[in-house]
Amino acid sequence: MGDPVSGHARLGQTTVNAMQKYGGGLSLLATVLCSAFGYLAVDGAAGTGALLGGMVAVIAFLAGTWAISLVLEHLPGIEIAGALALFLVQLLLLVSAVLVMREMSWINVRAAAFGLLIAGLAYQIGQVWAFLTARMVAIDVVLPGDEGREDV
Repeated sequence: MGDPVSGHARLGQTTVNAMQKYGGGLSLLATVLCSAFGYLAVDGAAGTGALLGGMVAVIAFLAGTWAISLVLEHLPGIEIAGALALFLVQLLLLVSAVLVMREMSWINVRAAAFGLLIAGLAYQIGQVWAFLTARMVAIDVVLPGDEGREDV
């Protein structure tokens, strides 16, 4: 049957892959829609800004999901601390990206921030969807002292 820990890591990797697929796909769709809306409703700078902001969010969240999968695989005891640290790093990077985009005159910074926000929310929705629809393995374990009990 194999090592229960490695079996758990494979299950976790499958779930992480689904979270990346659904989160990444939904956030890319949201980025394209925001960019098209920016081009049509405002101007080219707004469309470009929304596209750039959305792509920054997609890359940041895909990298974050990959990083947390490494934490789960190699250091499963610190998953909550790792997730908090990852969240803070992502937040700092995304705020830094908006501050850098503020200096770019060829994009609309509000549209970039809007694209980043919408793509980030879409990624989270995709992750939750993937997690809720993931198959979870149930393991029947006999605990010490339960060998003779019939109600277990």
